[in-house]
Amino acid sequence: MLNMTQQQSFQQSRLEFTKIAQVSSDWVWEIDEKGVYTYVSEKNKRFFGIRSR
Repeated sequence: MLNMTQQQSFQQSRLEFTKIAQVSSDWVWEIDEKGVYTYVSEKNKRFFGIRSR
């Protein structure tokens, strides 16, 4: 379990990652240890016709 400082740091890091991914011309995705997609950039979604949940 993360303490408050670690949680805030993680949330800030996640926000920065998302901002970079949104403006990147590259395709960006993230998967978890089970191989499940946890993040797909808008560019990927548009290309593959994926709708957000």
